[in-house]
Amino acid sequence: MHPHRRAYVFHHLAHHVNMEDFVPYWHTSPPAGSNAPAIVMPISAHPLKTDFIVDGCPVLFPLSDRRRFYHFNAGGHLIFEHDLLQSAFYLLSGQQETEHSGRDSIGRFPYEASLQKQLNTIRDPLVNRYFAIIIEALELFAHRHGRAFRRRSFWPPNASHGLLISHDVDRVDKWHAAEYKKRLKAFAHSPFSFQNQRALWQMVFRKGDANPYWCFDWMKQQESERGLNSLWFFLPRGVTHIDAYYDIGEPRIRQLARTLVEQGDAIGVHGSYRSWDNPDVLQRDIQTVQSLDDTPITAIRQHWLRLRYPDTLHIMESSGLQYDSTLGFAEQTGWRNSYCHPFHPYDHAAERMLDIWEWPLTMMDVTLFDYMGLGYDQALETARELIRTCRHYNGLFVLLWHNNHLDETERPGIRRFYSALLDTLVSGAPHILLPTNFGAPHA
Repeated sequence: MHPHRRAYVFHHLAHHVNMEDFVPYWHTSPPAGSNAPAIVMPISAHPLKTDFIVDGCPVLFPLSDRRRFYHFNAGGHLIFEHDLLQSAFYLLSGQQETEHSGRDSIGRFPYEASLQKQLNTIRDPLVNRYFAIIIEALELFAHRHGRAFRRRSFWPPNASHGLLISHDVDRVDKWHAAEYKKRLKAFAHSPFSFQNQRALWQMVFRKGDANPYWCFDWMKQQESERGLNSLWFFLPRGVTHIDAYYDIGEPRIRQLARTLVEQGDAIGVHGSYRSWDNPDVLQRDIQTVQSLDDTPITAIRQHWLRLRYPDTLHIMESSGLQYDSTLGFAEQTGWRNSYCHPFHPYDHAAERMLDIWEWPLTMMDVTLFDYMGLGYDQALETARELIRTCRHYNGLFVLLWHNNHLDETERPGIRRFYSALLDTLVSGAPHILLPTNFGAPHA
């Protein structure tokens, strides 16, 4: 294991426990002729395995057939039975995305090709499980040898977890001419269904000319009633029928952004379709969205979650962005990097940790209803399961909800579901995350 990779895992372990108390005792083999306390985790030289399970937890780099994680020998040394550091690194760093060439029709690494799919662990953040096992052992080591043990967290002591409510502002007008063209084209190429018939009927008669996509006042009312603030990613114009139909310079958009900021929300850039591999396009996008707010734009999410790992992240970083929230699978809720905390991505070719922070996407509206095909009760239970996991690990839940996915004429009952979802998310006193209040972990 490259020393930079071990340092990368230690860096993220240090978000949970003060590793300075333990690094001096860390060895890859038992120290010869020494009675000093030691922590031993050998390095695996074997290929990744997917069928080795200890206490219900897949271990990617086992070192023996023993079905335990660690033990203390007669001399009081803490001996780990398996290479949990390399197991954590493989998932957290996104190494699988550098090893597999399979991509979907728009260039994204697909869930179907992922190890999370193979192991059925997309909603079980294995890196957090590995870290919890290591930290449990370190606490026992500290008590046995009279050493300090200090936990750390990103959130205040009274917070059960972190919560980021985010919105991608892709569409603001249901009755835009381009929307008509897109819907007619979709209708022509789709099998007949009641849903398509209803959509066509709405287009013809326009339901009283109401614009259900412009529902920002209702969204803010729902959030304000629950003490929430959110991060809004505005999308610039770009590729026709893919990027925004609205213009950032429109007075109503500028007034919307001002109102959101005045109410305590934050503005981010929604990187347009071609920004994922073009620094000039991304820089233009940032400058365009920056015109909405005097506060520097520091956060991004790529449109359609279109990200090439790690190239797109390099472009973000070089553009001065500090936070990304793209890394999630469109097809499934859960954690693409098997970790429910903020983290730094890794460049495997350069063997270095990137500076940009990743706020991993947990759940998206499109995922629930379009990809997974869930009903409201199933979707709410999925959210509860994910929230329970975040609370268990004192992690971060990141919600993505589009304003144009609150249209009652297209999905009756969706607003009642969204209100119930917000009630679920705020239970347990989470820390509400925004770019302006994110800081390093503390004791």
